[in-house]
Amino acid sequence: MASLTSINQFDVIHVLKTTRAKAYTQSKAVKGESYLVTSCGPARRETVRVYCIDLSGNEFLTTAACCTPIFNIDTSVSTINTTVNDNINMWRAARVLWKDKTYVPVLLMHFYSDAGKPITQTDNSVYIAKPLTMNNKNGFWLNKKYIHDDDLLIATSSNFKEDMALAGKQSEVVSIRIPQWFAKKYVY
Repeated sequence: MASLTSINQFDVIHVLKTTRAKAYTQSKAVKGESYLVTSCGPARRETVRVYCIDLSGNEFLTTAACCTPIFNIDTSVSTINTTVNDNINMWRAARVLWKDKTYVPVLLMHFYSDAGKPITQTDNSVYIAKPLTMNNKNGFWLNKKYIHDDDLLIATSSNFKEDMALAGKQSEVVSIRIPQWFAKKYVY
């Protein structure tokens, strides 16, 4: 039985049995098929719901007890096995297709750090951003896992040259795509 900690976002899973959970908006994942996990979280009691997509970007639902993880498309890189690399690329393409369907565009500004680059944490995974509609001076932290794959370079870089005089000032406005729930919570 899989637990919440054993299944992560963007894991490719294999469904062992059809779930008994109620799926109100999504279809249930089919036994014997493979899917890409988009999110997972607790439901009632000890059940962990797993939201996933197929290669066409269609959304499905299963539970952690009904599936097993195979590999994660962001951490698995195999130089020996070309079949695994082909599978990773195939699932990454499915993720981009799903993000094209479900992400919404927003206009954001980022702030310059002391080095003249966008402000980020030390591991370059989280950036500070400010929507144009937000009066809050500080903005919010935006994890790059919530940014559309095609917009990642735009959101994490700047068109201006590095300049120490720009430290702490707002950068240019960029248009990126983020999940709809994230936009509702932080932008609108």
